[in-house]
Amino acid sequence: MLKNYLKISLRNLSRHKIYTFINIAGLSIGMACALLLYLYINDELSFDRYHEKADRIYRVSTWFKLEGKAPQYFASSSERLAPVLPKEFPNEVAQSVRLFRGTEKKPIRYKDKKLYLNGIHYADSNYFKVFSHKLIKGDPNKVLTQPNSIVLTKTVAKQFFGRAGNAIGKVIKVFDNQSNKVTGVMEDLPKNSHLRFPALVSYATIYDPKDVNRWGSANYYTYVLLKPKAKIESFRKNVQTVFTKYMVKDFKHFKATAGFRVDPLVDIHLSEFAYEDDETIKGNKAYLYILAAVAIFMLLIAAINYMNLATARSAGRAKEVGIRKVVGSYRSQLILQFLLESVLLTLISLVISITLVELSLPYFNYVSGKQLVVEYSDPSVFGLLTLIMLLVGLISGSYPAFFLSSFHPVRVLKGKYVSSRNAAFLRRGLVIFQFSISITMIIGTWIVYNQLQFIRNKDLGFNKERVVVIRTFGDTTNLQRNALIRKDLIKHQGVKEVAFTSNVPGQDGGSGTDAFPVENAQGKMRITLAHVLAVGYDYLDMMGIEMKKGRFYSRAITTDTSKALVVNEAFIKKMGWKKALGKKVYLRTDSLGKLVKGYDAKIVGVVKNFHLTSLHKKIQPLALRLISPRKQGHMGYLLVRLKSGGVGKTLDFIKKTWNKYEKKYAYESYFLDKKFNKQYQADEVRGQIFMAFSGITIFIACLGLLGLASFTAEQRVKEIGIRKVLGASIPSILRLMSFDFLRLVVWASLFGGIFGAWMMHGWLQNFAYHLPIYKHWFVFIFSALLALLIALLTVSVQVFKVSQVNPIEVLKDE
Repeated sequence: MLKNYLKISLRNLSRHKIYTFINIAGLSIGMACALLLYLYINDELSFDRYHEKADRIYRVSTWFKLEGKAPQYFASSSERLAPVLPKEFPNEVAQSVRLFRGTEKKPIRYKDKKLYLNGIHYADSNYFKVFSHKLIKGDPNKVLTQPNSIVLTKTVAKQFFGRAGNAIGKVIKVFDNQSNKVTGVMEDLPKNSHLRFPALVSYATIYDPKDVNRWGSANYYTYVLLKPKAKIESFRKNVQTVFTKYMVKDFKHFKATAGFRVDPLVDIHLSEFAYEDDETIKGNKAYLYILAAVAIFMLLIAAINYMNLATARSAGRAKEVGIRKVVGSYRSQLILQFLLESVLLTLISLVISITLVELSLPYFNYVSGKQLVVEYSDPSVFGLLTLIMLLVGLISGSYPAFFLSSFHPVRVLKGKYVSSRNAAFLRRGLVIFQFSISITMIIGTWIVYNQLQFIRNKDLGFNKERVVVIRTFGDTTNLQRNALIRKDLIKHQGVKEVAFTSNVPGQDGGSGTDAFPVENAQGKMRITLAHVLAVGYDYLDMMGIEMKKGRFYSRAITTDTSKALVVNEAFIKKMGWKKALGKKVYLRTDSLGKLVKGYDAKIVGVVKNFHLTSLHKKIQPLALRLISPRKQGHMGYLLVRLKSGGVGKTLDFIKKTWNKYEKKYAYESYFLDKKFNKQYQADEVRGQIFMAFSGITIFIACLGLLGLASFTAEQRVKEIGIRKVLGASIPSILRLMSFDFLRLVVWASLFGGIFGAWMMHGWLQNFAYHLPIYKHWFVFIFSALLALLIALLTVSVQVFKVSQVNPIEVLKDE
């Protein structure tokens, strides 16, 4: 029996080649795209889950609340927090580890080999008891116990020593003044880890027992491993008592309170909570929801194509059903036949879709920056493919099966079969659904594109063009080195400006955060949290930042190094000042928060707001502190603005000048605009993925409309012939036949516009700076017109083809 059903199904599929091609094309492309999106989404959801105890690892972050201010949240916490947690909560905390995350490049040297490693971390000795990073060489219980111990990743070890095993016992230098013995080599961190580092140095290397003022700062990341039976709700509540017991004394002078947040390790990558200092490159849940919806919509649209075409062909298969019922077929057998035909079609499409996935996966990995593979031997992957095949096959074949099997043989064989009104109504509803989704995709594509253009072209408040950034390193033996480099550079004809700064826009958050007493609007001194950026005298001109009020730092005024402060407009707004110039600020307090004499300064200038970070974040209150020329050798970055023309030669001169004065550290530079724009790389990748799959979704919908229009036109071929005999012109026939479809697209434009506006409004909330949704009004009009044009062209091609048939050939049997 099954063999007979299979033969009939294959015969029907081969007999109607266009119908079969349209369905297989739609289903195979839809399933291939859905599988690719599944791989992407699954990879995003897999972050940090590879750790054996991932479900019990949490990060403890900190919030601070100054008197009268809103709380501010930091992913980091106090250096003293981690050792306290197991002691205070022995029934809940199995291990706690602190991690000092290096966010900048550091020079590493072994003999004559020099490398810059980005983000060397410092970790407690029990790090490998919490995290499941595999050690190739070394004892996980001992590699980080001694001061000046370092664990290299496999790639770094090979770069220095050729083989990982050769690294053990070797001594390398960090910053040329810190000798570290290689005690272990670990596997490179997988890409689905929120922690990214090339090497781990023992915490004992930087621990200073004399420094007792560590509760008041938050510079470390604290991770806890809870015991198997510990309840996270209880720990979240209990950990708040740490502030009362240990921290309240340090904070009462600041008139501040503090507390903790506890985040699951596996949620960090997709966390939507905004921390002030979290520089981890995160994923985005909103994108995943959208991409998951796109994958589902693709499968639904492909299934709808099948349902539409099957019901449209109902008249052609009515006699088949009638005859089979007359000769004794049960309705259940007919239902099984049509479902088998649908599943068979889906199976063929699935095989083709797997081929498409294998062909497109390298390019998809290139665009997405991932290393996705399909493990067909994995039971979960095999189960997913089987589930997709059965679901799509049964969903797409269900209505045609029950609809076609319900025909009455007497009416059908007498030629009195008329397509039911319910079937026509369903087809119209499905077409509206298809094009509603397509229009939503068009709207989404355009808004994503417009937002990316907006963030590229928005005025940042500074000029990032033709600025070369050079990392510098402090050296107490040569404080004049950077001054000499600047002196030579500024004389070169290709150099326009040179300046020093502690950080640059787009680099590690752009600035640090500090708390210091500031005179408020009522004339009282209040502790205020603000971002702080150390700059040189030439920074303002170098960056092209505009002064709003007052003045910038001047070499002619010697007291500017300790008695002056420049802030931005956001700082003024936060303080509520009407007149900012002259307001008092204390640039230093002691360990108890008391003011230190000699460090009382005044606001001498206000600069216009400028973006130190991406447009995802709002501009924060910023204090620009002046660093004395004597200490510029300790500053982090040298900025050189080039003149237009001869860029290559100027870059060569900069490198030669660096090497002339700097003998220890290798020259390394980059262009500021490229670094700043890199912040949007993840958005652009996601945008490209969304745009590509949106286009494919629209294509699949058009395939279905093409098939439906083809069958509709063929069914009305006699009507067209009669109209031509009666004198109807081809344009009038096109208008008549296109009207029904265009009316459906108009309804789809309404529903798609509403859903698209709601969806993209939510997506735009990921950016602190964006155009409001109503300013994209032209996108909604354009999307509706584009959908109408696509539908009109699709339908018109088929109607025009049928309208060219000679009426005599059509009506000769009437």
